[in-house]
Amino acid sequence: MTILKIKRTFLTLSLSAVALVAVACGGSDDGVTSASCPGVPPLGLNPQGRGNDAYTMILRVNNEGQVKQFAADPLRSRIRNRDIFLINTEYKKMGTGDGEDLFQKVKSTFPCNRVMALNGLLKVPGKPGYMYALAGEHGLDAILLDWEKGTWEEANKVPWSDVPEVALKRMARDVESLANQIAENPGAAETRVGTATEFRSGWDYATFAKRLAKINSTLNEDFIGDQIVQSQDRCEGTADSDSLAELARGIRAQYRRGDVADSGLGNETLNHLGFEISFSTNPKPNAAIAVDRDSPSDAARCTAEALKTGGSAFIYWATPAAIEAMLDTAAGKKFRPAS
Repeated sequence: MTILKIKRTFLTLSLSAVALVAVACGGSDDGVTSASCPGVPPLGLNPQGRGNDAYTMILRVNNEGQVKQFAADPLRSRIRNRDIFLINTEYKKMGTGDGEDLFQKVKSTFPCNRVMALNGLLKVPGKPGYMYALAGEHGLDAILLDWEKGTWEEANKVPWSDVPEVALKRMARDVESLANQIAENPGAAETRVGTATEFRSGWDYATFAKRLAKINSTLNEDFIGDQIVQSQDRCEGTADSDSLAELARGIRAQYRRGDVADSGLGNETLNHLGFEISFSTNPKPNAAIAVDRDSPSDAARCTAEALKTGGSAFIYWATPAAIEAMLDTAAGKKFRPAS
């Protein structure tokens, strides 16, 4: 057994001990209901495997009202312990202390689920999109930086660049800064750093993944770091763009070859790769952005198609009502039946 595997085995055993003392779960994995949290959290975004067994929802949370909606039946019964709640600290109404309060609300309501934060790139405390929001918060699984043109230009006077080498250097600088901020607080080994990365056809996402793994190793030698690719415009493939399934297949192929494979991280890194799907209960077919244009049926269909390629973890940029409607479609019922 390699040193890396030994360390990961030790981490798994430690997490098992934690799981035994946790109480009062939300939904349960594979229909198992218990007063404690069964199993241990995956080391990546999703557990090992393919299809429904690995399928993981990453559920955006803007406010406490949405936590209540997720906790209400029948939606709560569709949420498994492996699913992740994502605190959106970029939400325009997010004020000082709101992120911490929301984090505590999610953890008390869904103690068996992991919680992450999505932060912007602003360096000004107390504003929505603060880059260091929730850094050092005990029990937070990860912080993802919203690495895209809009957040970059809002936070920096230097124009955005699509040149891969430039983007990688800038991304690494900000993620390293976030990691350093986390490391200054007790319990730093609890929280990984990662990105929700803009999609550009000329970028090699395996190179970004390798850099994230290197940065995360400074926090905890067992960490790799998560990367969500912003694929929300791909539920409807066009003559000029691949569908989400094709995009997922291509990026997963990047992970299997080149930098990630040579680094010794292997296919395990694929469990730290996710994709984004945006949709609404009131879609407008001619809307400019996917969150206004795509429907729950669109989201269910492209999720099912992406699952066939091996993609397993998906940020759903949608309201709880839209997610419930997506899971109630014929396709949604197949990959996430009610327990």
